[in-house]
Amino acid sequence: MFMRMAKAKLTPLQIFLLVEARRREGSGLTLTGLARDISVRGGLPLSTVKWNLAKLRELGLITGGHRRAFGLTAAGRELADHLLENGAAELGRARGR
Repeated sequence: MFMRMAKAKLTPLQIFLLVEARRREGSGLTLTGLARDISVRGGLPLSTVKWNLAKLRELGLITGGHRRAFGLTAAGRELADHLLENGAAELGRARGR
């Protein structure tokens, strides 16, 4: 039930960003560093990436900020792992552009 609700609430871009955050978790990047990296690699506007990462933080899926490395909450990690296992990351990426 949690997975269906989370997928319904998140935009395709937010799904992509959550999965990308999971892939980079433990890298020591701050949220701003993560946003810059995804923006450059994905060809996405930095402001769009930052805004959507802030939304993921508001939803309690990502933590970090104020010069601290970002991380995923237990819920964020579980959702990202589920999305990775079920191929939703590619769907999110395709629809998020």
